[in-house]
Amino acid sequence: MDVADPVLYEEQGFHSLFRELRASDPVHHCERSQYGPYWAITRYADIVAVDLNHRVFSSEAGGISIFDMPVHRDRSFPEEDRYHMLYWTDVQVALIGGQDPGIEEREKHPSFSVYFLDLLRRRASEKTRTSDLVSHLIHGEQEISDEMNLSHLRLLMVGVRQP
Repeated sequence: MDVADPVLYEEQGFHSLFRELRASDPVHHCERSQYGPYWAITRYADIVAVDLNHRVFSSEAGGISIFDMPVHRDRSFPEEDRYHMLYWTDVQVALIGGQDPGIEEREKHPSFSVYFLDLLRRRASEKTRTSDLVSHLIHGEQEISDEMNLSHLRLLMVGVRQP
């Protein structure tokens, strides 16, 4: 079973496949796909465990990214700040799971709220609207509060799904 097969999503056929995998093969190895072999982790608790254990589970040696947009699109966040996203995601997932998020790293990273409020304000002051997510949030049809923008960014950052 290849959960990365685009046809599953075009035809909305992925729900039953994921139900089946969660029930019978929650850590599924797909030998053949258009992206190469990969592991599909399908249960919430397993996904959290994988996400929190960087020593065992790492894509450092290479990983699979599935894109449906060209890679030259505008970036939402400065490239040099990408490592902060990993930390903030780890903290959010740890908190959701009721675990200690490992605050010893805190001094290496700015506050999520402070960082994104600054970025939202910078995007709001730019004369040219770009196609990145933060620009879309700030220049949307409706004005959204800072708190709501931060909530949207947290949800998008982690992509939390109830177990």
